Amino acid sequence: AAAAAVKTDLIIVSPYLVPGESEMKLIGELRQRGVRVRILTNSLASTDVPVVHVGYRRYRIPLLQMGVELYEVRPQLGQPMTKRGSIKSGSSGAFALHAKVLVFDRQRAFVGSMNFDERSLRINTELGLIIDSPPIARDIVARFDAITQPANSYRPVLQPADGVRAETLRWLGTDDGKPVQFDTEPGTDAAKRGWIDAL
Repeated sequence: AAAAAVKTDLIIVSPYLVPGESEMKLIGELRQRGVRVRILTNSLASTDVPVVHVGYRRYRIPLLQMGVELYEVRPQLGQPMTKRGSIKSGSSGAFALHAKVLVFDRQRAFVGSMNFDERSLRINTELGLIIDSPPIARDIVARFDAITQPANSYRPVLQPADGVRAETLRWLGTDDGKPVQFDTEPGTDAAKRGWIDAL
C-alpha cells in the first residue's frame, strides 16, 4: 500500500529480486503515472545464491522496458568510500547486498527482512518497519546514490534493435574511471553463466 501511494520516486533495495505478477503490475502502474522507480539488487557475480538469479533474469528485460532503472552491485566496489564513510565493512572481502529497503517519495522508508520476491511476500514470515522520517529517507537515498555509481554497480540497459539484431541486454559501468560495456553477465566466467543458463 505504501508503494502504491508513491507520487514521484520509489527506491527498492533487494538482494533477491523476483517480483511476481502483482508486483510487476504495481511497478507498471507507477511507471504509467510517471513515478521514477530505481532498483538495486545483486549481480550474478555478487549474489550468494546464484539460483535466485535465474528467477530475477526473466524480469530484467520487462522491468527495463517499463523504464525502471536497474542496478546490479559489483562484488568489488571501485569507490567504497563516501562522505558518510565506507559502504562496506573493512573486514569484508567480496561485496554483496544484504539490506532490504524501500524509500517512498524520499519521505518514508521501509527497512526489514523482506526481499522483493514471491517467497518473502507469500511464504516466509518477515518483519519490517515503515519509518516516517524524511531525514532517514534522505540518508538512505544518499547511500543508494553512492552504491549505484558506475564504479560500484553495473547498470543493465537495453540496446535497441538495429534492423539486424533484436533488442539486447548490455551492462554499463566503469573500470579505473573509464566507461566500459559488457555483452554478458559481468564479472562471471562461461562456466558460471552456462550453469545458470541450464537451470
